[in-house]
Amino acid sequence: MNWRKITATAAVILVLLGICLWIAVNRFDVNHFKPEIEEIVYNATGRRLALTGDIDLKIGFHPWLVARQVRLENAEWGSRPDLAVIERLEIEVSLIPLLRRKIEVSRLLLVDPDILLETDGDGVLNLGPVQADKVAGDKSVSGSLPFPSLHKIDIQNGRIAYRDGRTSTSHTMAVTVLTASRTHEGDRMKIMLTGAYNDHPLEIIGFVGGLRRLLDADLDWPVDLTAKTQGWNIGVQGTVRDVMGLTEGDLAITVSGEPGVVPGMGAIAVDADVNIADIRTYRFSDLNAVFGESDLHLSGTLTLSDKRPRLTATISSNKLDLRPITFIAGIGTSPSAPKQPSSGERIFSTVPLPFYTLKQLDADVEFHLAALLTKEAAFTNLGGNIRLENGRLGMKPLSATVGGSTLTAALEINTAAGTPTMSGTLQVKRLNLGKMFEALDIQNAVTGMGNLEVNLRGRGTSIAEVMGSLNGKIVFALQKGFISRQYLQLISLDFTAALVDKIFTLLGIPSGGRAEIQCLFGRLDITNGVVDVSPLVIKTPETAVFGTGDINLKTERLDLSISTEPTRGTDVIRFTMGQLTRIFRLTGTLARPTLGIDPVAGATLLVKALSGPAMAGTILAMEALLESEDMRENPCLRMTASPVSPSSVLKAVEPLKEKIEDAGESILNIFRNR
Repeated sequence: MNWRKITATAAVILVLLGICLWIAVNRFDVNHFKPEIEEIVYNATGRRLALTGDIDLKIGFHPWLVARQVRLENAEWGSRPDLAVIERLEIEVSLIPLLRRKIEVSRLLLVDPDILLETDGDGVLNLGPVQADKVAGDKSVSGSLPFPSLHKIDIQNGRIAYRDGRTSTSHTMAVTVLTASRTHEGDRMKIMLTGAYNDHPLEIIGFVGGLRRLLDADLDWPVDLTAKTQGWNIGVQGTVRDVMGLTEGDLAITVSGEPGVVPGMGAIAVDADVNIADIRTYRFSDLNAVFGESDLHLSGTLTLSDKRPRLTATISSNKLDLRPITFIAGIGTSPSAPKQPSSGERIFSTVPLPFYTLKQLDADVEFHLAALLTKEAAFTNLGGNIRLENGRLGMKPLSATVGGSTLTAALEINTAAGTPTMSGTLQVKRLNLGKMFEALDIQNAVTGMGNLEVNLRGRGTSIAEVMGSLNGKIVFALQKGFISRQYLQLISLDFTAALVDKIFTLLGIPSGGRAEIQCLFGRLDITNGVVDVSPLVIKTPETAVFGTGDINLKTERLDLSISTEPTRGTDVIRFTMGQLTRIFRLTGTLARPTLGIDPVAGATLLVKALSGPAMAGTILAMEALLESEDMRENPCLRMTASPVSPSSVLKAVEPLKEKIEDAGESILNIFRNR
């Protein structure tokens, strides 16, 4: 017997049988098993799998399964039916481990996947089972399939979206290429991703825990990732237990921005330690931020309750400079002129304010800022409490030192029911304006001692509605100082910039010039959006200005009478013919004030203001704000001390109307040409 021939023949037969078996298996249409595969996935996860495309199976030492047009069901509460829609899915497994009842996925490839990760109103992620009672329903299946080991994941041309069910915010990541491969160090995956986040280029590298740790609620899932996008670097290190339920975890987060990533600011660095106590409680400790020359420190707790999140925090800073953030750095050396509104443009916006955000968070925040710099003011030792509860925002008490003086303020906004209401108060006395602006590196802009009292209340859903409903008063005074005309925006509200500019034209201050202010006083009584200016008084060594009238904040219309007179050593208002030719009238709108001559109407307004009982109260208010009872030391008080007879004014005006108008027009032309 020729054993050699027998062995050779048997070997050939076995090879031929293997080839035939391989051909038969590869030609076998596995699409017949679609229902069984879908049932296995459903019993294992509680989710329905839809294999709407063809399935191909290749047999070898690394069996290879290809499925097209795959859909996986989303959670019942999800915003769309499918958690994932995959154009092509490829799974490659190792054959030898499979013979030992071990599943080792050598490679998982997803081509053109569209994956939605989202949370419900309680913060629960949609990766949990859809129907928990169905997950382990088939004991034979769950017991016969061991947990798979995943070696490599590749994603090509994918889209991963995240939606926060608590805030309804969404974020989208476009994945050009994502590779996650298991390292030799154990159950860790190396991550490399290139793509875009919210349409901005994104790159992520680092390591995360393996699939078993990701899905096992009793194991810590490590993370060590670095993301780069548009000059920002973001790092996350730490561990999370039960990623799906976020039961606990500790993370160290760092954020750095290259110089210039925020215009006008230098490098930015933020680091924080975050402790996840449970799915609803996050504690922030040692959150430190440094940006430019500013710093910010925060510690607190964020609790996600059933009604709305609640933040309890303490904020402090050695220096917080907001000027670069508002993109006006350098205003001290190159001030910009106020924006000129276009024809017909309104100053106050009718766009609804985002008051709804006050109902999305409750908060109790204590803050202390050693130095706060804005474009208009410099504060030191600014502190107070911010409390937000069920749509009611309160900021009180708030105190600070500004220009060497103590400022006190309070603010309250109530959106709990109906139309939002708001009220605020502010008081500061003996404010050294020169000292304050020097702290902003603005030299020779405004000097003098000033006082300010504000008490306002209003209601509405937009700035226009609030201004149109405003009630309260504003009283201000300044004495013994200078005002540079190019810096008028520093002491003007945005909506009064054009009006203030017109008034300084009447003072005879040329563009780029500087006015010596012996005294400045104004009282604004506001009733249902109508501002009663009673009065406005400005005195320089050369010119005295007295103004009165109305500003309708609802219609934005002006009706102001302004009298000017060369002082020539006198400090009282005299109604001579020359004086009456200098009674100007400011009409038009806040956006487009118009300066004209109207002595009859102007004089009538002056008489109404000067002869009424309000003048007595005005003088008392001026005495209080200017802090002197000595008339000789307060030019503004002396200007209002001379009694005025209404009948004598009107009697002087009427017969001279035409002459006054002609003379007034000539004077107006002089002012127009300045």
